[in-house]
Amino acid sequence: MLLTNDTPAVRGKFIPEQDLIVSASPMETIQKVESYLANPIGRELVRANGRNAVKLNSYQQRAEEMLLHATSRGF
Repeated sequence: MLLTNDTPAVRGKFIPEQDLIVSASPMETIQKVESYLANPIGRELVRANGRNAVKLNSYQQRAEEMLLHATSRGF
């Protein structure tokens, strides 16, 4: 399971609280850690969803997407 900063880039690729956990402050991070430590089922769901989401956002997937855009523009 991943806990990371809440940014537009993260939200653009993943669904917070489903694929990973996001936090906007140190206090929120502590609250989320405590919450998920007390909730092993919720933690496992986020971990499993995150693992599947990462497969769709691998370096290989991103490289293929960049090549597709480059070739479509004549590069």
